[in-house]
Amino acid sequence: IGVEAFDSCVSVSQIDLPSQLKTIGDRAFCNCVSLQHITIPQSITSLGATIVNGCKALRSINWDAVQYPDFKGGSPFAAVASQINQVNIGNQVKHLPAHVFNGMYQLTQITLPNSLQSIGANAFRYCAELKTISIPNSVLTIGAGALSYCTALTEAKLPSGISLIPEELFNECSHLKTVNIPSSVKTIDDYAFNACNSLQNITLLMGLQTIGTKAFQ
Repeated sequence: IGVEAFDSCVSVSQIDLPSQLKTIGDRAFCNCVSLQHITIPQSITSLGATIVNGCKALRSINWDAVQYPDFKGGSPFAAVASQINQVNIGNQVKHLPAHVFNGMYQLTQITLPNSLQSIGANAFRYCAELKTISIPNSVLTIGAGALSYCTALTEAKLPSGISLIPEELFNECSHLKTVNIPSSVKTIDDYAFNACNSLQNITLLMGLQTIGTKAFQ
């Protein structure tokens, strides 16, 4: 789909994209003011930086892209992030790119599939209404700040195989009360639990080797 291909198609409320689609160009759906839902298909390899800017009615995203690379300059949903209240992640997704759902303030819940292997940096940053999250044991790596500033988060389950709790993972999660530290964890990085003022108890296991700067400040 080329640049501005559907720009200002003001009556379109839903777009069904083919499963083999590879590319969505910059501003492809901009100003589609009636668009309420979009699915990013499994095969996608390139997304324009501002594909849904001005889509004032957009509330729901299906993310089916299996292994999309990390976004370098922020999420293509950034301009509409604050109005999204539902995200569905496909059951074949292996990687959630950095920044993908950053700033989606209205998300209250998210289900991660057992196919997931990695979560990029800041993937759920500023998802301020997210209350709980369970990361499946299939996940082996989590990027820095992936759940930072999720201020309503009260409970988090970390996967059993991770060796690193990355920098700022739960930074400023001020209502976080319960989180498990898996026995596989060797490093808790800088500011990982910074300003988690509601954290009630935490158990550090024998395999832990390093606790970073202000990890639990």
